[in-house]
Amino acid sequence: MSLDNKKHNILSHMLTEEGYRTSEELSMLIKVSPRTIMRYIKDINYSIRRFNAEIISSKGIGYLLQVPEKDRKNLKEWVNTISDQHVDDSEEKRNEIIIKALYNHSNNTVEAIGELLCLSIPRVIQLLDSLKKEIKPYDLKIIVDKKRRLVFAGLEKDIRTLILDILLEVSEDRVLSFFENLSASEVVEINGVIQKKLAENNLIISDFDFRLLKLEILIMLSRCKKNKSISPQQQIVTDKIISSIIAEISFVTGIHVNLDEMNYISAEIGGILNSYRLSSDNELSIFVDEMLHQFERITGNRYLEDEHLVNSLKLHLELFLKRSRKGVEISNPIIAQIKKNLPMDFDLAALMGMQIEKRFKVKLCEHEIGFITLHLASFEERRKSREKKRIMIICHYGMGSSQLLKEKIMSRFEDYSVVGVYPVAFLDVALKLEADIIITTVDVEIRTNTPVIFVENIFTNEVFDLLEQNALKQSKIEKISGNLFHPENFNIISASSKEEIINIMGLKLIKNGFTNERVIEEVLDREKMASTDIGNLVAIPHTLSSYQDKSFISVGLLESPVYWTKENVQLVFLVCFNREDRENLDIFKYLYNFIKDEGAVKSMIRFSNFESFMKILKNVQ
Repeated sequence: MSLDNKKHNILSHMLTEEGYRTSEELSMLIKVSPRTIMRYIKDINYSIRRFNAEIISSKGIGYLLQVPEKDRKNLKEWVNTISDQHVDDSEEKRNEIIIKALYNHSNNTVEAIGELLCLSIPRVIQLLDSLKKEIKPYDLKIIVDKKRRLVFAGLEKDIRTLILDILLEVSEDRVLSFFENLSASEVVEINGVIQKKLAENNLIISDFDFRLLKLEILIMLSRCKKNKSISPQQQIVTDKIISSIIAEISFVTGIHVNLDEMNYISAEIGGILNSYRLSSDNELSIFVDEMLHQFERITGNRYLEDEHLVNSLKLHLELFLKRSRKGVEISNPIIAQIKKNLPMDFDLAALMGMQIEKRFKVKLCEHEIGFITLHLASFEERRKSREKKRIMIICHYGMGSSQLLKEKIMSRFEDYSVVGVYPVAFLDVALKLEADIIITTVDVEIRTNTPVIFVENIFTNEVFDLLEQNALKQSKIEKISGNLFHPENFNIISASSKEEIINIMGLKLIKNGFTNERVIEEVLDREKMASTDIGNLVAIPHTLSSYQDKSFISVGLLESPVYWTKENVQLVFLVCFNREDRENLDIFKYLYNFIKDEGAVKSMIRFSNFESFMKILKNVQ
């Protein structure tokens, strides 16, 4: 038995401070109203009566703790004992305690509940009235039987549903303490059996659904021990996996479980387990293939060759569609990190979200888009582990020097592989191998779009990294400055909302012939699906559009910061890329690297003209 924190503070104060204490003083102590103090004093008196103690009230004077001297020591020891116990005194927690008592014991009276909660009889009755309203939606009642005991009245399935809903909201340790007729070792055994049987059937389910299955089984076993059986289930086919789980649990725990119980769990959980089995939904398979094919055209990545990605996406979307039809939403706890660290994959996932809404009439929230993003990012990690950057060496020194150069590269760059070493005479043959980087020891003109690094001294170790970075960076800068940014698309804007900003920039772009209304509508629709403010005072509203002829990036510099969705924004990049223009994806990544440079962003905001903007952009490392 224990007092909640506020009542404990009142009693401790009155034990250490002699004389009367006013209601105002006690109100200030625990930050409640004087009327609440009156109610708390009644509850405290109920708890300390066993020490022959009482807090009396004198009108106009205050409250005084009276306790016989022979009992004062015992009262102090009791108060000190419970001082480190942090009691949740919320009504929700008290209701949980009452329900737990009614569930586990058959001798509950109003007085017994009062002793359990350290509350007065009137306060317990008040709580019971509130609890009756809470359980009414479950078609349950709390009644007083002929022996003045409090009991649940209602169907067994409704009692189980109430307990399940409570336990889904509490921690694992509170779940264990809830079932007084199940031991900790039994719960561990049950958990192990469930894991083993799911693994035997190659079924991987979410943590939430695993917990749901375990709780349903724990409640069932606890009720079976009390001989509280479920009513026979009509027209239910027992799920084979659930049947095997319950049969083994019954064997290891010695708790008898009949067929009706198996059918009940099958009815409650079987559909969820079945949703994790790959179906033959041809429409969804076609959709996933179509989207990945579209992503291949955009990025050049070979998504459809990754069987793991295809199957995992299909399974994820199956589960999503089933959840959405039941109105179930799942939060994504790392959505902010996903948006910040995986911008391109997130944008592709958002594009898939738009198509899902059109095809299946179901809207994806930002959290679901984040889950799809992780599937695409996983593909990228697998691709990186399989594919290395291909390097071609053009060398005129001879095979010995060529081998030295190759070994230097292989020892320095783990992510690179040398696909060939050719003399200048065979340059045409070498170029057909489509290397990612060409390293040459010959100062000769090579007509190719592939980055070329000229190495004058093969004995220099640092030159490779420096020249590679310079070549790749220069390639990006040339594309940025030559194709995407234009002086007429540099704007100084005064606005008060993100919609107003996008519309101002969009109207100017339409007027200058860079885009059309449909593309700007796509930008606004994309913004509704997931906000594009990414921190550091920057937002990047964007679209990958089939209706955009030529890719471009428009810049909006705001006269004062505007609250976008989650962040203040003062620099806006409005990005419109043609969906087929895959080379611009690297530009997008370069732009995100720029945004990470806080100094560069601040400089751009300070120097509000196009020439300064381009100079800052080109100098970002």
